[in-house]
Amino acid sequence: MATLKIGHRGAKGHVAENTLESIKKALLLRVDMIEIDVHLCKTGELVVIHDEELETTTSGTGMVGNKSLSEIKSLKTKEGYRIPTLEEVLELIQDKVILNIELKGEGTAEPVLKCLQKYPGSRILISSFNFNELMSLRSLNPEIPVAVLTDDDLSIAFLQARHLKAVAIHPYYKLVTRDYLADCHRNGIKINVWTVNKPEKIKKMKALGVDGIFTDFPDRL
Repeated sequence: MATLKIGHRGAKGHVAENTLESIKKALLLRVDMIEIDVHLCKTGELVVIHDEELETTTSGTGMVGNKSLSEIKSLKTKEGYRIPTLEEVLELIQDKVILNIELKGEGTAEPVLKCLQKYPGSRILISSFNFNELMSLRSLNPEIPVAVLTDDDLSIAFLQARHLKAVAIHPYYKLVTRDYLADCHRNGIKINVWTVNKPEKIKKMKALGVDGIFTDFPDRL
């Protein structure tokens, strides 16, 4: 089976991350999945941005959670693009590819599920480093596919994935071994690694047998 080509925050290596333009680029590069990050703003809407601090990638300052949607929409990324909402991303992608929504911060699980109700045809995978947020999501929806993100202890991620009945673990690529991959596969858990950009590392991960690769440069897969 071919390795899933996963666009990291759209096609971050080509166009500013987590923007509609970056997502359009990823679609042009024929990805199988697109990963985005979502935060709640002060007025309860879900906006697509990686960092909680606005100054990291935008013209604004302060925290995403302290701003209204109208305030967020008045900002632009440092490259001049708008900050989209989750709904705008869902409208754009529809069912063309799988959308991997990474939950950022506390309290995002329920609003994400409510938003997804408006887009029943969407192909969705929910991931997070925050186990409690994934537990909250699972308690609200026992069926939606989830994945455990980790940059540290693979054994804990495995136990969390079993508990959540997760379809996948998303580890930092340098952590993964052939034995760990085999253990996960025996338990029906897929391994999608992040974030692999160098061609020689991509080749190594494919040879190892991972199920998917997150990359800023989907064309390199």
